[in-house]
Amino acid sequence: MQTVATSFTVSDYCAAMDQNEIVANKEYQRSEEVWPAAARSFLIETILLGYPMPKLYLYQKTDIKSRKTVKEIVDGQQRSKAIHDFYHGRFALAKRTEIEGAVGKRYEELAETLKGQFLNYQIWADLFISVTPSEIRETFRRINSYTVPLNPEERRHARYQGAFKWFVYEMTHKYEEWFLSMGVLTEKQMVRMADTTNLFRVFVEVSG
Repeated sequence: MQTVATSFTVSDYCAAMDQNEIVANKEYQRSEEVWPAAARSFLIETILLGYPMPKLYLYQKTDIKSRKTVKEIVDGQQRSKAIHDFYHGRFALAKRTEIEGAVGKRYEELAETLKGQFLNYQIWADLFISVTPSEIRETFRRINSYTVPLNPEERRHARYQGAFKWFVYEMTHKYEEWFLSMGVLTEKQMVRMADTTNLFRVFVEVSG
């Protein structure tokens, strides 16, 4: 089974999607639901700030008759769609974004520097070559068999969206150094989102 690590700039990746050189294969997707606006905006904000996002998985196929090579998105359809949609100005960033000059703006409304950061961002992917669909499915069964189970807070974060969720996330990010310096939480607890749970409880107690 052959895989190749590769990367694309956002500009090249979106151009390939426009040319149907990179396409989604719904057979591999766990859900056809579109991410909510807050999640899509958060991904674009991650890109504009230069933080890494999880790598994508693509399956390279060559049609013998047309002699055309196509890359199918095995894992990363929602991320790909969000990036492609923002590239074409189909949605605006949230009003709560921490990026100065980007609040509530679409791609075409961004400053030139931010446009450049977005277009030149590196998307990393593992490319499956000369493999069968069966081998791809088996690969992901094996990967998912040894993942660490999500704790309750991580499951809630993955499942629920909305203004309050992202407000709590913003506050935990703002006060994370205080949590650590005071010994309230450890680094491991912060990573597993215990900070979000504690801050949520504070809001409930104050409001109750």
